[in-house]
Amino acid sequence: MRKVNVSELIAKAKLNRFFITVFLVTLLVFVANGYGQGVFGVAMPNILTDPTAPTNDAVVLGLVVTCTLVGMFFGSLVFGVVADKIGRPKTLAICMVLFCAGNGLIGIASTEAEFFIYRVAAGFGLAGVVPVCFAIVSEYSPLKHRAALTSYVSSGVPIGQIIAPLLAMLILPVGGWRWMFLTAFLPLVFIVLVFAFLPESMERLVGQKRFDKVKQILKKAVPLFGAADDDEYVTASSQVGKTKSSLADLFKGGMARTTLLFWVAFICMMFFTYGMSTWLPQMMIQAGFPVANSLIFMFLYTAGSVPGIFVSGLLVGRLGYKKCTSLYIAIVAISMMLLALRPDVLIMYILLFLCGWGLFGSMAIIYTYLSISYPIVVRSTGVGFAAGIGRIGGSIAPMAGGFLAAAGTPLAVNFLFFAAFAVVACVAIILTKGKVAD
Repeated sequence: MRKVNVSELIAKAKLNRFFITVFLVTLLVFVANGYGQGVFGVAMPNILTDPTAPTNDAVVLGLVVTCTLVGMFFGSLVFGVVADKIGRPKTLAICMVLFCAGNGLIGIASTEAEFFIYRVAAGFGLAGVVPVCFAIVSEYSPLKHRAALTSYVSSGVPIGQIIAPLLAMLILPVGGWRWMFLTAFLPLVFIVLVFAFLPESMERLVGQKRFDKVKQILKKAVPLFGAADDDEYVTASSQVGKTKSSLADLFKGGMARTTLLFWVAFICMMFFTYGMSTWLPQMMIQAGFPVANSLIFMFLYTAGSVPGIFVSGLLVGRLGYKKCTSLYIAIVAISMMLLALRPDVLIMYILLFLCGWGLFGSMAIIYTYLSISYPIVVRSTGVGFAAGIGRIGGSIAPMAGGFLAAAGTPLAVNFLFFAAFAVVACVAIILTKGKVAD
């Protein structure tokens, strides 16, 4: 009898059509995710000026966006368990139904309560998409290409956010904000691809002794592998002992400073991310720019994310994670400060592009930098708590933006307000140790 470690086989495999297909399907799911996040920001100005909308109160709409984060908090507690019970593809399909329907139904909402309910449902579904997709890509990618594929798949979110203002330029003048939300139903067609091309976790298949399915997947992933009838299949996790860590462990062994600094950085970056994506178009309209220009501003802000993410992967190898992350956040802060001077429109276009470049590029690498700053035994706990604490900033930002919009604060003040959070995040990263823990 031969013992076959399926995790090692996949890790040593060559990149082929199977792995590329898995990557592309998960990328499409991330694009749908990003579109769902971006649609509210581009529709916000129209909702505020539509007398037939359930509400025209900027503060209330800020609270509605915050409800997305509330849903994400509860979803993150549920979908890890659900994935273990029913499998990753089914869990991903459920999550897609929730966040697509949650966003789409806003298009027919008639009360404020419906706004809140639908956004909670959307956030609940969004919470499961990211970890499930990352888990699938990480498991089903050769080790040589794993870091690149897991990094590049996250570019689907900003790509979806780029699509939102582009479609808004076409839909809003004709159909208004309601049709903009109804388009969020369209990504539901991707569920067919999820079931057709995304495999179940090997750990789940091996644990259930579904060896015929294991062989089918290995035939696609490792075509040269010759399976025998009496093979015993195992995974990497089944070969090592499992250790548990707690919140207290993040403050032991000199890690308290690292933990607190990363928490500060994540809170500030999440605040900036959710605040800008929700309120940028409205801020530009209140400053006197036409609606079309405000959508162009949003498009360029999100368009900078794609080259930002890809270039960050190259710079990390030269500068290291600490220098690269702090440099990218510094680009965000400086761009926002220069925007406060209200230069020519063309210069503002460039600065917003650079802002998006720095923001999304830094978010693409800060998670990896965070993980390598902890010893292996507490890495998952460290990343999980930092992401959870960061949502505090993400929850407050839409409300804060709503207050700024309701108060009619000048554009310069708005940009400097958000720039301050980028400065604090940059300083926090600079003060981290910047050393690999193991």
